[in-house]
Amino acid sequence: MFLFLLAFFLDYFLPILPTAYATQLDSSEQTNQECKDYGEDLSYKARWLNFQDDPDFSKLDPTTQQKFIQQQDEITDLIIDNRTIGIHSLTKDYYYALKTMDYCYRQTLSEFLTINYSFIPFDPYARYWCDNIDADIPDKQAANPDFVRTFNRWANNARSHPAFSDTMDIDISTLRSKLLSSTLKLRKRFLRLCQHWVDHDDTILVPNSQANVKTSYRQGEAFLRVLQNHSRCPDGLNDYFSLQERKFLWNENIEDEEEACPFGARLAKVFLDYKLNFLDKHRIPGSSEEAVTAPLLLRQRMIMPLGLPENFNTVRYPHFGRGVIERYTPSHVMYLFLRGGKLDETVIPPYSDPQTLVNLVRDALQDPLNKNLTLTHFSHAIYQDATLRHYCADTKENKYYNPSNLRMPYKDATIKRVLQRYGYLLPILGPEDLEKEPILVDFKKPLSMNQKGRRQRGCLYYPHRVNPTFNGFMPEN
Repeated sequence: MFLFLLAFFLDYFLPILPTAYATQLDSSEQTNQECKDYGEDLSYKARWLNFQDDPDFSKLDPTTQQKFIQQQDEITDLIIDNRTIGIHSLTKDYYYALKTMDYCYRQTLSEFLTINYSFIPFDPYARYWCDNIDADIPDKQAANPDFVRTFNRWANNARSHPAFSDTMDIDISTLRSKLLSSTLKLRKRFLRLCQHWVDHDDTILVPNSQANVKTSYRQGEAFLRVLQNHSRCPDGLNDYFSLQERKFLWNENIEDEEEACPFGARLAKVFLDYKLNFLDKHRIPGSSEEAVTAPLLLRQRMIMPLGLPENFNTVRYPHFGRGVIERYTPSHVMYLFLRGGKLDETVIPPYSDPQTLVNLVRDALQDPLNKNLTLTHFSHAIYQDATLRHYCADTKENKYYNPSNLRMPYKDATIKRVLQRYGYLLPILGPEDLEKEPILVDFKKPLSMNQKGRRQRGCLYYPHRVNPTFNGFMPEN
């Protein structure tokens, strides 16, 4: 009880004290005006937000251009809705994350390449992996009395399962009560997950002794899997469903032909997996309310800043998410994501370094268990580039290709060129010599006169003064 009261006090009363947290927790009216003003200012000064005005945007195919603009429009609609979770405004979270992105964008100088910052929130290829649960499960199916009939039928099949015991009847009542008292979307996630397990033979193995009752056995097995989480709160159930959905929502089409799963979508999945794994690293060990709610709340707050193709889910107890401490604030999370550093004992590579993206693609290509992005898929993408097609057909080693390396014949220069073709990397000086490693300038050191005077073709702005401090928000210029 003491710990509960302490958590309640910290989350609801600490923000009104004269602390650094008060900056993020002012009135709703001030929040809306600040976001509106800064949004207009940012779109003028941060050239990376106006990627559609950049010459490299015209190099993308028309479908990708359209999806990029659609992604921007959808986030704009979400900003206008001003969705909140507890005391947290997702609109304000989004703008604070953008401030951090703009800060990192100005401080990271690359000699030849830079990541496309606009693809972090507006990745057009990520739309391929959008989760539309409302299309999968109609409202009527998740509402009474249809939901109760489906739940009871599967529960009866679970009672016939060899692993069922009489003590589980109490657990079934507990799970039924939690689902019925929770949101419609939580019940939809329950139905979709169980139905997926039933429909796919590779998810549940049916023993020969149950071959005559295959469907009922699979329904009972699927139900028992969820029943193991009967003691978890609605936030815990949402967290469980999220972990399970990632195993099938983003994997059903990865073996399809290029027409069904475009190569850009395969690249997007590599980076989306990395983003979600990065957020999962913020999870603290244990079964406390913070351990469950904090990562769930953080994922909801980072959907817009990181461009995650996920649904917004209700967080029943957001005050347990500890969203006001530095570890879980979107601005600091975005800074760690872009600039790298240590989180607990884990070293986070800087996503703002183009080499990080190259390493992620290379690791995926070399992973024998990864069916999303294979050397076959990559070879098809190379064939679309005349220069790479020429070099990679050579029988001798060159700057793009090493035929003697059977496991990974493509060099980093090849991956960089492909990432540039699909818009994830942008040239600054525009040289053909893309295999050279980018030079990252330490943002704590003053810029040299050569760096100050360098003017790229309007796609990147370098400030004349670098502020070495970072307190989680965009420093004043």
